[in-house]
Amino acid sequence: MKYLPVLRASCAAILPSLLALGAMPFVHDRGAVAQAASTPTHTWGFVTAKVDSRFSYYVYTGYGYDAVFVVGALVENPRSGYSEQIVGLGARLPVFQDVSQSVAVTFCNASDSRYVQVYYLPSRRFGRVSASAGFETYLPLEPGGVRQFAIGSLPITARVHGPLAAGIVYEMSAAEHVATSHGAGIAIRLDVPHAELGLDALRGVAHRQDHARISFRAFY
Repeated sequence: MKYLPVLRASCAAILPSLLALGAMPFVHDRGAVAQAASTPTHTWGFVTAKVDSRFSYYVYTGYGYDAVFVVGALVENPRSGYSEQIVGLGARLPVFQDVSQSVAVTFCNASDSRYVQVYYLPSRRFGRVSASAGFETYLPLEPGGVRQFAIGSLPITARVHGPLAAGIVYEMSAAEHVATSHGAGIAIRLDVPHAELGLDALRGVAHRQDHARISFRAFY
């Protein structure tokens, strides 16, 4: 089965959001990263990347003007040879009931087919607790492709001390003609100036292998 990257918080590699703008792979709402994502400026940019012990690596980058942004990404699984090249447009939506939201529509040139991808990336903070998610859909443009849906990353973390936060993370991947897979584990996040480092250790709950990933995301 093909496992989806996002986000990528899809992944949400090197660094789900995402893209967690929050995403994308994009950018979610935490610390300095969160402030940049939720406070519009005229021009801004982001980069998010992930390295995974078993599944795909990715790098997303984008440039925005006010609420609209362009995004590009490279995805590769060095073990299977699977790859994607992604380009598209996105927007930060108005905050709704304290939920920051971003959406993106992209064109994906993948190893097996070409796709239109749709990302939805919400995030919310509850005092010391932060929650975010990266929802991703693949819609095939060619006969060889299959429809797919993934929650690349859904972490819920609480501030432990200073810039350090820890909690749990969930992921899910579904595609036509294959069993839906689920994974869950622990999530650690460390805020650094204008960026965030992440470490997830996940155990396969159903039809998924154990794996770990390191992520990075930043706004500028």
